[in-house]
Amino acid sequence: LRQLRAVYNSEFGGPGPLAGVELVPGWARAGAEIFGNSSDSMSFFQGDVTAVRLGRTFDLITMNDVLEHVMPKRYGCLFATLAAHSRPNTMVYMHTPTPETQLSDKG
Repeated sequence: LRQLRAVYNSEFGGPGPLAGVELVPGWARAGAEIFGNSSDSMSFFQGDVTAVRLGRTFDLITMNDVLEHVMPKRYGCLFATLAAHSRPNTMVYMHTPTPETQLSDKG
């Protein structure tokens, strides 16, 4: 997330608030403990990315290694969530792993 903030600051003229959504409660708590949980800096939310509504929009939305965990029947809900958090010029970045990237990540 710190790298993401640096990209955001250089590309979008930040600083802007960052928000993370995590399904697993313990991981959401860990993110808040590691990076802080301040409404004007970084905030972490426990929830389902196919249903969460944060009540705000973002310039940049990233989904790293998320899509492969969403059931295909929930794709419509996921894209509705993305739309609910997007502005007219929001950029969405998605990464999905391939066998090659998974092997290279094991380093």
